[in-house]
Amino acid sequence: PPYGARTAVGARGSVEDGVVYGHLTADDVHAFVASWTPRTRYWIVLFTDHILFRAWEDAFAGAGWYTFAPVGWLKRGAPPRFAADGPASALEWICVARPRRKPADSRSRPGVYEAECQRFGHGGGWRQGTKDVRALRQVVLDYSAPGEFVVDPFAGTATVGAACVQT
Repeated sequence: PPYGARTAVGARGSVEDGVVYGHLTADDVHAFVASWTPRTRYWIVLFTDHILFRAWEDAFAGAGWYTFAPVGWLKRGAPPRFAADGPASALEWICVARPRRKPADSRSRPGVYEAECQRFGHGGGWRQGTKDVRALRQVVLDYSAPGEFVVDPFAGTATVGAACVQT
């Protein structure tokens, strides 16, 4: 997904190589939440950076939704990232929100997901935005039930869709 402006600074790439970063503003976040919360019954689970997490939390609160503490997405084997030129190298944040009413399945979920950093292409280069499908399968299983509708509005390389098909 697009992250905040600071994370997107210096991002390079093209549609062809799958590395395109825009950025979201707080207004974009509020518009997204206003559009999607009325259409969602139980959970909204999204990836973000540490800076934009607060905007998501505020937007969900304004919509009457509850936001959990940030859930970690730990990327094992990620290359170091010393500049603000894309998502964090080893840790991203997952924002999990739900309506104030508890869903029927109110069990505890993990506080961190561990994923393998993905290498792509003949040169073995990194594609930072691509998520580990194995780890995403666990996220899908933790926040949806068989037959429920899962939407990925920031589809990127479609790994959430692949995780849904595999589950």
